[in-house]
Amino acid sequence: MKWFSLVFFCFLCLVVFLADTGRLPGALRVVYAFPGGDKVGHFLLMGGLNFLVNMSLPVRWAVTRPFGSLLASAAVAILVTAEELAQMLFTTGTFSVVDLAADYGGIVCFGLLAYRFQIMRASTVTLPETGSENRSQAKKSPLP
Repeated sequence: MKWFSLVFFCFLCLVVFLADTGRLPGALRVVYAFPGGDKVGHFLLMGGLNFLVNMSLPVRWAVTRPFGSLLASAAVAILVTAEELAQMLFTTGTFSVVDLAADYGGIVCFGLLAYRFQIMRASTVTLPETGSENRSQAKKSPLP
């Protein structure tokens, strides 16, 4: 999953660069052709990045450190915010609060989805329990 996340991140960087410089290929321009297509693209791409980053975290984090997912999502949000602000540096790029809101919406929705998948994965993976010594002693009952 980590490699897929890295490949997707590189693809996303390429798409952002091409969009900021006004050189998107025809296949990607089709997405922007219908009303709101840009916002849907922001939602899906940034949300997809967040999903992959969160799914790359160890399963144990979903159970023992749920703030790990939150920190990963915050890192993605900071990266996405920086990218949106950087659009002001390009003559063809335009900063848009609505685009940023679509980014954040995707990050939240796909982050929650990844968290649910991680919890489901954790339930199928046998994680070592802590305090098992105490439980084995508690099971010994003096009653027959």
